[in-house]
Amino acid sequence: WRGGLLQRQASAAVAQICVMRSSFCAGERACVEQPDRAFGRIVPNESDERWTDLATRFEGYSQVPRAMQCAALLRQAMPRWEDRVVVSPYMHSLVFAAAAMERRSEGRVRVQWSDGTFEFTLTRTKGGQESVVAADRCRTENGSTLLDAFLVQLTGGEVPIG
Repeated sequence: WRGGLLQRQASAAVAQICVMRSSFCAGERACVEQPDRAFGRIVPNESDERWTDLATRFEGYSQVPRAMQCAALLRQAMPRWEDRVVVSPYMHSLVFAAAAMERRSEGRVRVQWSDGTFEFTLTRTKGGQESVVAADRCRTENGSTLLDAFLVQLTGGEVPIG
């Protein structure tokens, strides 16, 4: 528990530094023109699918349990994370990426479900090489809690209230 607390505190400090650094690097003009980008909020690309649209699409695959479970997880996480993370489909799985200003880190969380178990994998790409940073599994009913933990590692900071 103590290690987790220290990790959350360190993540929060790093997130604050990153937001401050991006504000200074981008300059005051960028903060005025693009306030969401300066404060780490999501600035969607045209190709980003809305969370609700993806959940609805996956729910339409009623004969595919993997898609249905991912849709349910997506709806649970939506109130807390849709303003900070983008989500994309991968087959009948989910891939989460940090907000637009942080995409250059090439971090991703992939979530898939099979036989009552969610599997989470956090990867980062550096120098063209993708490496696994963390991976874990949990029962379906614990999926939302573990997703929060992985998205905090991806984005820094704390779990948003939602």
